[in-house]
Amino acid sequence: TPRANRGANCKVWFGLAVVVVQTTPLPLTLTLGRGVYMLSEEGSGCSKFLGSAVLASVVAILGLIWAVYTFYKNNQDTQQALDNQSIQIAQQQTQIALVLQQNHLQSQQLTLVAQQISLQSGLTPVPRSNAFPPLTATAVSEQATQIALTSQAITEAQKSIEATQTAIALQPTIVPSYHPRDAVYFQGHYYRVYTSHSISWSSAKTQCESQAGHLVVITSTEENNFVWGLASRNEFPTWTVAWIGATDSAHEGKWEWVTGEAFRSLGNLIAEGGRSENYLNLRLATGRWEDFPLYGEQVGEQWYICEWE
Repeated sequence: TPRANRGANCKVWFGLAVVVVQTTPLPLTLTLGRGVYMLSEEGSGCSKFLGSAVLASVVAILGLIWAVYTFYKNNQDTQQALDNQSIQIAQQQTQIALVLQQNHLQSQQLTLVAQQISLQSGLTPVPRSNAFPPLTATAVSEQATQIALTSQAITEAQKSIEATQTAIALQPTIVPSYHPRDAVYFQGHYYRVYTSHSISWSSAKTQCESQAGHLVVITSTEENNFVWGLASRNEFPTWTVAWIGATDSAHEGKWEWVTGEAFRSLGNLIAEGGRSENYLNLRLATGRWEDFPLYGEQVGEQWYICEWE
């Protein structure tokens, strides 16, 4: 560029810079940058002004980019907020529908309860027609009164039922006595000796239970002496024994009464049969307890003793 035209060129490039600042298209900015470079090479005094114009153009471009990004981001946030509001509104509508449905069901239940109360009290329920006349304030008040009375009747009925249940729960449990008439009483229990030639322990247990009793359970020395005396007062052959309600068939050496009561030998236990003899007999000749196989005594007679609470 001739030196004489430097001032004109400066004005031209400065004007272009103003246009770039106003419009900020990228090609003009590049052109302006090239012109600034050329003027600076020639040592023009207006290069500083043109450099400022280029800087302003770059800042304007960055500002435009930031504005576009901010606008896009705000649109996304707004759309997300709208979506969340739509979801919340849908959930609220669903909850309202459920509440209305529950209210409708409760209303139907109250109607059914009222009809049941009317039937129980001997009243004939008034049939409902499909055509409902317009309700007046008096009719609404009467219906409200009827609903209140029905609710009160339901509450009183529930209280009556609860009172009856409480009274039943407080009544003592009465266990009827099913013992045979010839059973002998001792300290709150009844006993009877059954003589037989041969019976297994399990069959004797079943026989006692079929009469609402159980094989005798002996928990004290006094009771053992009574049972022994009751059984031995009858004439009995030598080697006669009587089944009592103890077994260690579940665990060898761990004797258990058929009633689940704690087992104590009371110094009467003679258990020498090992795993093959898991059931206790009362030896009538001695009053001691001896372990036997399931089918009991095979030489003498095998009796059994039942007990009733």
